[in-house]
Amino acid sequence: MRTWIFTIVLFLFSLFFSVPRIFAVSEFTTTLRAQYTVDARGNTHVKQEIRIVNNISTIYVTQYSFDVGSTTLQNVRVIGKDGAALPTSVTTTGGNTHIALHFPDKVVGKDKERIFIIEYDHPDIAVVAGNVLEVDIPSLVKPDQFQTYSAVLQVPASFGDPVRVEPSTYIPKHTDQTYEMTFNQAYKGVHVLFGTKQIYRFQLRYHVSNPSISPGVSQVALPPDTNYQKIQYTAIQPKPDSIEKDKDGNWIATFTVGGQKEMDITAEGYATVFLEPTTQVPSGRPDKAYTQPQKYWETQDPEIQKLAKQLKTPQAIYNYVAKTLSYSYERLNQQTQSRFGAVEALKRPTEALCQEFTDTFIALARAAGIPARELNGFAYTANPRLRPLSLVADVLHAWPEYYDAEKQQWIQVDPTWGNTTGGVNFFTLLDLNHIVFAIHGVLSEKPYPAGMYKIAGKEEKDVLVQVDRGVPQDDIHVSLETDVRLPSEFGVFSQTDLLVRNLTGSAWYDIPVDIAVSQGLSLEKGTQKSIPILLPYQVEKARIIIGPSLVFTQNTGKVEASVGDTTTSYETTVGRNLLPLALGIGAVILAGAAGGVLVLKRRR
Repeated sequence: MRTWIFTIVLFLFSLFFSVPRIFAVSEFTTTLRAQYTVDARGNTHVKQEIRIVNNISTIYVTQYSFDVGSTTLQNVRVIGKDGAALPTSVTTTGGNTHIALHFPDKVVGKDKERIFIIEYDHPDIAVVAGNVLEVDIPSLVKPDQFQTYSAVLQVPASFGDPVRVEPSTYIPKHTDQTYEMTFNQAYKGVHVLFGTKQIYRFQLRYHVSNPSISPGVSQVALPPDTNYQKIQYTAIQPKPDSIEKDKDGNWIATFTVGGQKEMDITAEGYATVFLEPTTQVPSGRPDKAYTQPQKYWETQDPEIQKLAKQLKTPQAIYNYVAKTLSYSYERLNQQTQSRFGAVEALKRPTEALCQEFTDTFIALARAAGIPARELNGFAYTANPRLRPLSLVADVLHAWPEYYDAEKQQWIQVDPTWGNTTGGVNFFTLLDLNHIVFAIHGVLSEKPYPAGMYKIAGKEEKDVLVQVDRGVPQDDIHVSLETDVRLPSEFGVFSQTDLLVRNLTGSAWYDIPVDIAVSQGLSLEKGTQKSIPILLPYQVEKARIIIGPSLVFTQNTGKVEASVGDTTTSYETTVGRNLLPLALGIGAVILAGAAGGVLVLKRRR
């Protein structure tokens, strides 16, 4: 997280001499009131009013300096209580801006106060992206220098009420034009999020090849729906042979590639990311595979086992990983980055990248009996130092998720960003910046996410993602075909497979199949009246079983099936006319019974 470092140079004053020395903070009472005014574009004007009160009559302040964790500050100025500019020097070094000022006058005497105001424009405090405003007010490195500290955030009222605020205690103030929040003693910084969803537009390219002389099959992982995101494809070229969902929830697209041929696959569309997990996407309760060891997730290692027994909960594991590992910007800049795994990451805690934070969380969670898995994908960031991206090629970020048995939900967390932002809580609520490309649970390395399907000589950028403000309207639209199976010679029922082809780039869930039959026909047990999931461009079957409405009859009638706004119909003949046979059998039985009666009568 961005931080402020304050330095005060103090002098001893007497009638005879002035000698500099170091004094305790208690010799002054210092108050800081910082106001952050954010406009509709995310530009932030910072105004810091600082009051320094002398607690001892012979000590006063002659200089003051502080550092801001950014090198892009603009329009820095410092004024005194009277509005006059104070001598100020501004330098940048080591990623920080250093502001130093000198006081030309002397404020001497107990309870005397010096008031001055520091103003500047800060481009990194707030980010407006699409439908979302995100604000990060920095923490104070030396909070004990300030006896009183308040941070006031003011944003346009058009952003609405915040959906995530840390710390949660603040004083709100509404006007027609602005929304204001006052935080008292917020020494650890402030994080505020406005907006419940974010929309991204993406273009992904996959490069596959078939070295065999015969046609072959290639599979790629397309970004799937999760309980945090909804995907809508506008184009997949060429069209896949099929799209299937694997155990982890990945969408696996299959393509036929000619012998000794290469194929470039392009997937374009929109991703809508939600702040809170939804229940729309069915996931099911994870089985024991999600607590088992895998490569890089060494759950049986003695140290991992020991830590898991101590930590026990997802929250404790997250806190431990975020605080124990340190993000290595130096290693990030290396050309090659090998994956450590959890055990090696704990041995080299200062060399971690996002993959190490993720692997360590998963290994500890699984060792504690908590189902956990890895997410690979894209993470939108306006400040790569605070929220770094560190995987190779175009796959930019990795983060874990764990299964909450009480909520029956997978919960995404990001200990990497929890570390690099200096403590912003990415456990309770993630954010709107993470897009999942691939899910690793059954295996720790596959399927490969978008950005890792490369061919020698085609080292180009294959992941393009940008914020958008809207997504095209999309309603379920299908085509229907029927495969009618006539009843066997002695059969009574007809069975029909209704082939439902999704013509859209979205997945649909719990889709009703409405079936109507004409008089004389009836729907039989085993008829499928809904489709649990229909993936983009996928074909699913719904079985329809028709029988006669009355026994011993044979009927021909019409069956009408509807899915969404599409309807199809067909004729079918069901049942057997068994009435003549039944009458004949009945006559024989009656004749036999009558003959028996006559015989009995003659014997009398």
